[in-house]
Amino acid sequence: MFVALGNVKPLVEMATDELFHELGYMNEISTFLTEAAACPDIAAEDRFWALDGLVFAHFKAGDDTEIRSKLDRMDELIKANNLGQSERLAVAMKRMVFAARDKDVATVKRIMIELRHVLPQTPQHLRVAKYNYAHALFELGMMDECVSATLDLIAEYYDLLGLRLADVMGKNPDKIFPLLKGENHTDDLKHLADSLDLQSKAVKATGNNPGLAPIHAMKFYSMAQSLDSFARVGQELVDDFIGRNDYVGARDVIERNLMPTIMGLKLAGRVIPLRSQYAVVLAYCGAFDAADAEMARLVPYESGLDARGQWELRNQRALVAHLKDNPPPPQWQMPPKLGGPST
Repeated sequence: MFVALGNVKPLVEMATDELFHELGYMNEISTFLTEAAACPDIAAEDRFWALDGLVFAHFKAGDDTEIRSKLDRMDELIKANNLGQSERLAVAMKRMVFAARDKDVATVKRIMIELRHVLPQTPQHLRVAKYNYAHALFELGMMDECVSATLDLIAEYYDLLGLRLADVMGKNPDKIFPLLKGENHTDDLKHLADSLDLQSKAVKATGNNPGLAPIHAMKFYSMAQSLDSFARVGQELVDDFIGRNDYVGARDVIERNLMPTIMGLKLAGRVIPLRSQYAVVLAYCGAFDAADAEMARLVPYESGLDARGQWELRNQRALVAHLKDNPPPPQWQMPPKLGGPST
């Protein structure tokens, strides 16, 4: 209806608001955004931001061909219509990250230099730039530099929100919310979670343990209602626990954090992948009857999954069967504390 009326502002707002991506609505509006972006009767600025929202979705999906073509169209709209600084910065930031994914160091460095000359020296713009620089460093494989950059950014967001690390340790979101400074925290919470998530990935890429970074990222994603990222980071954390032979820890993350949120909010696209992962975790814990029961619950939904979903479900089912005949390594145990009482 909005497209037919030539009123694409609401769609553009959805396309450029991360919340709509996080809630999984982009698939429903992307067709309309594509139509709006191609319509010559719609203002060039609106067409640009429609493309920007689509590029954001393509980044999440890893669709490089679509990213490249839409970035080119965004550049054409800027040049043909003399669009402003916000549009130029938006496309430059995305081009930098895209070039980094393509391991094009020269282009990344060139864009970084260009951005330094045109980037407004406001804290908000500088934080966005710092995150994009850190993301580019990660894509280029410069993990130590990425960790250093995200450490500074995380500290800045903590200060902006009025939080200390002690305010977050061992506390649920309902205890953290009253400590936040100011109002309208959603974007800052999301960006803090993004920074923690990026740091966690960079630390893991160096072969080290990211510590509490992924757990804290989950908390802040939850507080920002960034539910897609919350589920993704949570499921990655479960895999990390399994990789460290901490099956009890993996089960705890699913049962106490992931399952209540995803089932409570009825995030249909996440339910089947999570429940099949839960079945595998139960098998690692030796609860094979419960694992088989979980897998049996998913059988009626299997035919409705896409090819990738069916493949993943078959793999999870095969892994449960494999674990029955091939027990995993023993459960990880906390090392005993040194310096106990002498006898």
